[in-house]
Amino acid sequence: MTISPAQFSRVALVPLLLLVAACSPLVVLDAGHEPSHPGAIATCGKPEADYNEAVVTALAGALDGYRVLLTHNAHTDVTADINSLSAYLSPEAQLKWPQRKTLFARAALANKNNADVFISIHHDSTAARWQVNDPDLCKGNGGKKLAAAFKQQYRIGFNIFINANKVEPCRSRSLKIAQLIAKRLLAIGRVASDYHLDDCKSCRSIDSQLGIWHEDLAVLREAAMPAVLIEVGNIVDPDDEAVISTSGFQQQFAQIIKAALAEYFAASPLRGPTAARAYPACASL
Repeated sequence: MTISPAQFSRVALVPLLLLVAACSPLVVLDAGHEPSHPGAIATCGKPEADYNEAVVTALAGALDGYRVLLTHNAHTDVTADINSLSAYLSPEAQLKWPQRKTLFARAALANKNNADVFISIHHDSTAARWQVNDPDLCKGNGGKKLAAAFKQQYRIGFNIFINANKVEPCRSRSLKIAQLIAKRLLAIGRVASDYHLDDCKSCRSIDSQLGIWHEDLAVLREAAMPAVLIEVGNIVDPDDEAVISTSGFQQQFAQIIKAALAEYFAASPLRGPTAARAYPACASL
C-alpha cells in the first residue's frame, strides 16, 4: 500500500514521536533528603531538602529531550510504590530494607525503570565544630557561618561523589559524568572544595582539582547505572549560600548538567532493556 506524504504525517507521526521518546535517555533525578529527614540546616535555618528540591525542579525543566523521573515530588517523602521496590536491590540492601526504605527506594526506582543515569542532588554543610554563631546574619536575627580558621584552611564550593570501588562495574562511566560536570562548574568560576578529608573519614579523593570523591553511599552503591551525587555548594557559608540559592544560578547549574549529559551520551550507548530485576544490570555496560 502506498501512503502519501499527507497520510504519512497523520498515520506515522504519533508512533514516530512515541519511538523517539522511548529511545531518549532516562535520567533519574533525586532531590536528597525529604520532609521527614530534611538534612543539614543552612545559615538562616532553611533545611537542605528545600535547596535540593529547587535545583531538581530547575534540572527537570531544563532536560528537554530526555525522559526524566523524579524519585519523589517536592515537599513529600519517597513513597512511590515503595513496597514493591526492594526486589531491585542487592541482597545486602534487601536485608536493610525495613529500616532504610526511603533511602534505598531511590536507587531501586532507578533500577526498576532501567535508567541510563542517576543524579542525586545535595547541598553541603560541615561538622558542628567548624560552625560559629554570628548575631549580624539573617537580617539581624542571627545565624551560623563557617569559622574563619576553616575558611582559611579549606576551599569552599562544590563536590561530586561517585562509587569508585573496584567491584563497581559503572565506576568509569560515573567518573566520566563527574568530570564533565566538574569541568563546566569550574569554567563558570565555581570552586571545588577540599575539606572532606577532615570531616568524612570514609571519603577518598579521586581528583582534588575537580572536587571528585569516592564514598560508599547507599544510593550510589545500589544504582545499577552510572550514578553521581553532587554537593552543589555549602549552605552554612553565607557567601556560597548567597550564590547557590538564587534562581539564576540554579538555572545555570541545570544547563551545565544538560551540557555534560549531552557530551556523555554522544559517546556512550544507552543501556537498553534489561531483565525484570535490574540489579546488577550495570555489569553489561
